[in-house]
Amino acid sequence: MSLRLAIASAYLPKRTIRKELLHVEQATNAALDEAIGASVSGYLPRTLAEDDSRLEELRDRMARGHKERVAVLVEALGRERAVEVARLALFQAGTELGREAREKLSVRDEPGDLRKAAKVLYRVLGIEFTMSYEDRRGEMRVHRCALARLYDSSTCEVLCATDEGVVHGLSERAELKFTQHLTSGKPECVAEFKFEKEAGR
Repeated sequence: MSLRLAIASAYLPKRTIRKELLHVEQATNAALDEAIGASVSGYLPRTLAEDDSRLEELRDRMARGHKERVAVLVEALGRERAVEVARLALFQAGTELGREAREKLSVRDEPGDLRKAAKVLYRVLGIEFTMSYEDRRGEMRVHRCALARLYDSSTCEVLCATDEGVVHGLSERAELKFTQHLTSGKPECVAEFKFEKEAGR
């Protein structure tokens, strides 16, 4: 594990959490706005003002913004198509966020580093999870999500694509796929995790 990853895993200053949270909000909103703009004539993205709110309030603002945008897409395209379009956009946004984190934290291409990096990123979002794996396959269980209480099932399904993209961005050999969501009345979000061996090994 790199020194940068070790330090971030042990402690993240609030100013760093805030900075990264605002970056995630901007990236995910931009991806959804672009998807809406391609489907809804005359759509004008709402510009976010500078905000000195507490972290919990910023997370709530982000969650509400996501839900509003997904609702616009569902109204325009129907739920099935809207989820498909939005998930594609957010997987791409998440992949870029994962690549940025890999660079910032010097994440090695191995499951242990990936899990540590994911915990750092989820701390920014107010998400608590456990991940177990053996022989490069495993499961992630989300026990608490600060965003879920403001999401509906469509928004949660869409935004989970960001998480799946982040993991892929951290390592192109990694794959995360959610199979269960808190917003569907389940006690936890559950995702399958795979980490493929390098080609030829």
